[in-house]
This record gives sequence, structure tokens and C-alpha cells, in this order.
Amino acid sequence: MTNLKTIISNNLNDFIKSTGRSHSWIMEKADIPKTTFYKLLNGEGDLEKHIEKIINLFGIDDPFYFHTTDFVPPKSIQEIKAESDLRNLAAANYIAVEDKKEIVAFEETIDILDDFITMIDILKKNNVQMNFNHVE
Repeated sequence: MTNLKTIISNNLNDFIKSTGRSHSWIMEKADIPKTTFYKLLNGEGDLEKHIEKIINLFGIDDPFYFHTTDFVPPKSIQEIKAESDLRNLAAANYIAVEDKKEIVAFEETIDILDDFITMIDILKKNNVQMNFNHVE
């Protein structure tokens, strides 16, 4: 069974990776000493005190943001850019129409595609393997 400190440190590590911020930037901005910061990343020491500093640094409203077992880190800058690129590419290849129904249908299709890509990314990140060989 995983303890709360391990959950918090795992979520914090995932969060830091997704934000693309360096450890030194976070330590400086949150005013956390280096030794304390690395203990925090390893699930050691007074996590609550220092997690609060990180929550404040990133403007997170939920004080228990890092405490959940189903934590989903924010999208990285690269993921956001990739989604934006997909929309721009699709829009550039879409013949402009004035029919609002077709525009809405196009936007819904892109949203579904975005959701599908996000699901695949989540499955990959969690090392989920799909097997489509059905036994009959």
C-alpha cells in the first residue's frame, strides 16, 4: 500500500515535469532550500509546509491538489502546442463554408479527435497495453 507521502511526491514530480520548470527555478521562487526540496521530491520531511509553498507559487486553489491517487498533471507546453498545431492544420485544410451546421460539426470532430489523442497519451503514460486479439 502506498502512503500519502509517496503519493504526494509522485504527483509533485509529475507536475514539475509537465510544467517544464527547473528545480532551481522552483526552489528560488518558492523559497525552499535545496536539501528540503529534494527531500520533498523523495517524500521525506515536512511535506505539508512545503507543498503549500509550491501550491501558492503555481496559483493552485485546491490545498489537496497533490494528495489524490488519480492525479492528472497539467498538459505540458509541448502537448498544448501539438493540439494547437492539429487544429490549425485541420483548419487550414478545411474549405471555408458559411453553413453554421458544417462549422459546428467540424469543431465537434476536432474536439473528439483531441479527446481521442489525449486518451491515447494517458494510456501510453500509464504503460497500458491493448490487446485486440479476441478469443472466439
